[in-house]
Amino acid sequence: MSDVSIVNANPLSTESELFALQDLLRSISAQISVCMPAVVQEYDRVSNTVKVRPAVKYIRNDGITESRQIITMPVVRFGSTFTVSFSLKQGDLGLIFFADRDCYNFLKTLAEADPNTRRVHAVEDGFFLPFNLSTADNTTADVSIQNADGSVKVEMTTENLTLTNGESTLVFNANGASVSKNVSVAGNTESATYSTGGVAGLTTQIVEIHDVSGATKQTLTFTNGLLTQVS
Repeated sequence: MSDVSIVNANPLSTESELFALQDLLRSISAQISVCMPAVVQEYDRVSNTVKVRPAVKYIRNDGITESRQIITMPVVRFGSTFTVSFSLKQGDLGLIFFADRDCYNFLKTLAEADPNTRRVHAVEDGFFLPFNLSTADNTTADVSIQNADGSVKVEMTTENLTLTNGESTLVFNANGASVSKNVSVAGNTESATYSTGGVAGLTTQIVEIHDVSGATKQTLTFTNGLLTQVS
């Protein structure tokens, strides 16, 4: 009976080969951009483009870390007919998302387009999405839009829309509106029209004019659209 040689079917028969393959895969992965937190360096609101520097440094083969290059890209605005935009400043944070394919032609037409090159997951095809991880949020509303310290905010629930600026609050709901501070009005004011005295077709409007302290300075009464009393 002749000797039979048993061949190891595993091509990675040594640890060195395994480590070499891992290094190769790691090197390839390092060239693929997917998503990265970034810091705003400069923002042009007219063109809606931002210059950002990725916030996680690059690790070289020798283990030394270094800052990544500054990249220019469009900023994501939510919406279509109406949009939500932000006035970004240096130091603001956000996420960069890198597209699977070259988006140059798409950004020129904002419609379906052929890729301009064969590049994939490249830094040239990034989109910036602003975020704030440190904003104080002491609201119980379903939706809240606010500044960093929460002193100015818009809050929405299924019942109310609330606008807040410091200690001043304006609340809208199905029953009307209420204001927590004084109101000054520049221009004409109108009150709701209602029937009075049980007379069909007779309507009265009462307009109160206040000073900045909230005191009533004058009351105007209109009947069927005509001024009938000043008090």
